[in-house]
Amino acid sequence: MSEFLVFFETSGNQSYVYATNKLKESIGASELTYRAGTKWVLEAVGFSDVPTDTPPKFREWLKKGPKFEGIEVIISTSGKSLLIVPERKVAEKIVQKVTHRAVEEAPGLSICGAIVELASRSDISKAIKKAHDRFNQNRDLMPVPQQRFGMIPFCVPCSTSGLPAESFWDGIDKEKAFSLAAKTKRRMSEKWFERIKKIFNEENQSLHICTSADELDKKFDKLSWLGVVFSDGNGLGQIMMKFDQWINGEDYISSLRNFSIALDEATEAAFLAACRELVKNKAVEHGKLPVVPLLLGGDDLTVMIDGQLALSFTEAFLNAFETESSKQEAIADIAQKALSASRLSAGAGVAIVKAHFPYYSAHSLAESLLKSAKKTKKHVVQRGSSDKPFPCSSLDFHILYDTAFTSLDEMREERRTAAGKEHLWGGPYVTTPLEELAEAGDKSWAERHQIGHLMASVKALRAKDEDGKYCLPNSQMHMLREALAHGRQFADVRLAELSRLEDSGLDKLFGEKNSIFFQDGNEVATRFLDALSSAEFWCEEMKS
Repeated sequence: MSEFLVFFETSGNQSYVYATNKLKESIGASELTYRAGTKWVLEAVGFSDVPTDTPPKFREWLKKGPKFEGIEVIISTSGKSLLIVPERKVAEKIVQKVTHRAVEEAPGLSICGAIVELASRSDISKAIKKAHDRFNQNRDLMPVPQQRFGMIPFCVPCSTSGLPAESFWDGIDKEKAFSLAAKTKRRMSEKWFERIKKIFNEENQSLHICTSADELDKKFDKLSWLGVVFSDGNGLGQIMMKFDQWINGEDYISSLRNFSIALDEATEAAFLAACRELVKNKAVEHGKLPVVPLLLGGDDLTVMIDGQLALSFTEAFLNAFETESSKQEAIADIAQKALSASRLSAGAGVAIVKAHFPYYSAHSLAESLLKSAKKTKKHVVQRGSSDKPFPCSSLDFHILYDTAFTSLDEMREERRTAAGKEHLWGGPYVTTPLEELAEAGDKSWAERHQIGHLMASVKALRAKDEDGKYCLPNSQMHMLREALAHGRQFADVRLAELSRLEDSGLDKLFGEKNSIFFQDGNEVATRFLDALSSAEFWCEEMKS
């Protein structure tokens, strides 16, 4: 007798979470996204008293392979669930309950389900692929959520989202009109706070995210710089497409479930490790972290953070993610077979903007930087292969001083020399140590892009003499910066004129011998502008 797979996932999360510049609404939207794909799905099935609000306990519950009246949970993570259901009518009822609840309790959130037949459990890998394909078709047929809230004449606009207002707020802002979507997000913000605090307080009593969502909102409002970090695992698509090949005949369902849970645990542990690193290096006072994990699940991490801490946090997270994934037996064995290394890696984009810059645009920039960081997969491949990536983590970043933002591509087109040949940026930067890449193929690209080169330049730019003056004078460094625009030859002549500063760390700025540029395949690039612009954005104690 056939069974059925039911797959749920939220979509359009970026536009939903970053719809306004109000942190309280963003974290409320994050909580609703989390609940829709987990708590609401499980409650629609019939499970009660599931510890979804306490992530560690929830994962322990999932490991048992929970079943209810013939319905089995395979995966249930942030914004995504996969179930096996005995009858199609039951599957349709679950989809109806979840989507109806989303319309009522999370206006503006987009979540849909997909149902496919599972003729035999031996065919489950094919059925899961069909479920994803069916989901994509269903999602494309859905209207854009914002179209549900058309403006009409004489309608008062929401004070934060621009959507039609539903009523005046019954909280602190009593004289401001808010849309139903904005009010729902605001009310849910404290639930997010309660859940996130449990992540920190299980084994990390010294770490805190303020004491309330309102306090956190005020703390972010006072920042000079805001960082948006968008990270995503590498090679997961390759693993999941051929998952049945890596498990050597073991039970597919339990293996997939354990792998999914281990991935959650590794990502969360890496996040906490990065937070502890900030505290350990005295980058945060009294353990109160200006860090907001808007997405923390699977291999995904989206964080809003004090811009001054964003780069150090991201480097620490990427290093910890590799370490934590290698500790997970369910990951290490499969990664070794699929990627030739018993660990996973990740890419990260870091956008650092002025504090009141639109969140949505900052996230779009971080997303573009993530795509740039993931180019590492094309350059660091398995030995004997031309297209199979070897686990290697990297980050790319941009510090936006202007209020105008078009696209990363356009901004980088402007960051070329006058002749249009040389790149005035050096990323992406590889955070995986070279010794961890011993089993990879050609390592020359990874060596050129090692973050250690950037950090050596940063350290030289920040070094001071006994009198407290910079060893490499700011005036000379900015003159060198101006020379870059005229091209490699002109800039290197200017660099040679500064030879008197060689004993002061000038050589740390070299891309190659006696040049501020370096040959990067068919391109010519420099790390100098990246080092100069980011020198004040690395935690002092964490600089290598």
